[in-house]
Amino acid sequence: MGLDMIEVVLEVEDEFDIKISNLDASNIESIGDLFDLILKQIATKKIDGVISGNEKDAIWQRYKELLIVQLDLKPQEIIPSNRFFLRIGIRLDTILTIQSTGSKLSFVT
Repeated sequence: MGLDMIEVVLEVEDEFDIKISNLDASNIESIGDLFDLILKQIATKKIDGVISGNEKDAIWQRYKELLIVQLDLKPQEIIPSNRFFLRIGIRLDTILTIQSTGSKLSFVT
C-alpha cells in the first residue's frame, strides 16, 4: 500500500470515527472497496446495523470530499469502480520490493 493510500485510510478513520484493520486496508483496490469498508464499519456501530439510503448518500458525499482534498481528484473521477493508483502509475495494492543486484535493479511483486 502506497503512502497516499495510507494517508487516505487514516483520514477516513478520523473522518468517520472508525477503525480499518491492516488486513482490510491491504485488500482495498478501488474507491468502492474503501466505501464498502466505511459502510461496514459504520453499520457495526449501529444498534440495528442498518444504514438508510439518506445516510449512505451523506457518507458518500463526505467520502468524495475527502478524496478530492487528499488525492487532488476531480469529482468526475470518483467512481466506485475506479482503482486507486500511485501518481507514478503503480497499483497501490501491489507491493514492490526493490532488490539491488549489482548495477541493475529488479522488481518483485
